[in-house]
Amino acid sequence: MSGSRPVDAPKSESLLIVCAYPEGMLAGSWFRAYLRMKRTMRRGAYDARVELVPITELPPRLDVLVVPPSLASTANATSGVQDRLVAAPEHVAQAFERLVERLVRDGRLHGAHAPNPTVAVHRGFRAVAERGRLTD
Repeated sequence: MSGSRPVDAPKSESLLIVCAYPEGMLAGSWFRAYLRMKRTMRRGAYDARVELVPITELPPRLDVLVVPPSLASTANATSGVQDRLVAAPEHVAQAFERLVERLVRDGRLHGAHAPNPTVAVHRGFRAVAERGRLTD
């Protein structure tokens, strides 16, 4: 059984999305953009990790590199990156959504979309469905 894969083993390696910033200066708007990307991956239950690192400390293997326009030349010179996303912090959310849609369409990003959560209606201290009827 040495060649068989365990049942709990992942089907494929997850995508690594790196949100890079200039060394020593992480802008608040860029940090918020990173949190939005991370939240998008979590809510969609996508098999991807989003990391925030300085441009000088990029990991050897990464799939998507997201950088601000000030780092566009450095991003283009980076080898081993499959996709690059260069966008200003105020536009990175829309660009990232389009990138996620393309990665899903290409079959490189997989996720289990959970159904919308059930909304409970409350009046007073009990849920409406639990409230008993009063009879005369």
